[in-house]
Amino acid sequence: MGSSGENWGNEGPVYYTIGQLMRDPTADYQPFLDEYYAGVYGKAAPIMKQYFERLYERLDEHFIPKCWDMRAEVFFATVYPPEFLEAQEELLESAQAKAREERSKQWLALTTDQFLHIKTTAMVFHRYHDFQAARDMHSLRRLKATIGERNAYLDRLRAYGKDSQYVKDWYPGYSGFLRYAPLGRKNRPKLADPFTWDFTDLDGLLRKRSGTAERP
Repeated sequence: MGSSGENWGNEGPVYYTIGQLMRDPTADYQPFLDEYYAGVYGKAAPIMKQYFERLYERLDEHFIPKCWDMRAEVFFATVYPPEFLEAQEELLESAQAKAREERSKQWLALTTDQFLHIKTTAMVFHRYHDFQAARDMHSLRRLKATIGERNAYLDRLRAYGKDSQYVKDWYPGYSGFLRYAPLGRKNRPKLADPFTWDFTDLDGLLRKRSGTAERP
């Protein structure tokens, strides 16, 4: 996640609250969060409050204590287990069904889009761990498919840049987010295994990574 305005979809409540607390550092922060949820997400605010509280609880528990010492693989696999991602996605779907105003729908679209950055990156690491345990063609194919989903997401993200009006109106921090999304996290080196693997020859890749060649 970003920290200087690139990730309004998932950090917007934090940005807003920090801005309000700069006026009065002694103020209670919770009303500012509630004000943000209501102002941005409208009728979907109660659901989005659940979404953000769950997200920030995970970060407080698993990421903040260790902060930048965590490698991307450890960070995504630890903070974002599959069952957590599934529950967050269900909350977003419920929120989308509640949203009525165009503003709320667009902000939900932004949050959903930037959640997909989290989900697709984390799921690559989970599928990678599955492959490391099984070392078979089935798990390798699942890994390939998941990397394909992440690459498709990044392609969509890049395509937003073709619509400058949309970016201006509904994707704050787009250029910064576009720079760090392929890296997984801000100010981190490029992702390596398995993101850089060549999946053209699955049999050859399986031999290389496991020492065996299982036929389809």
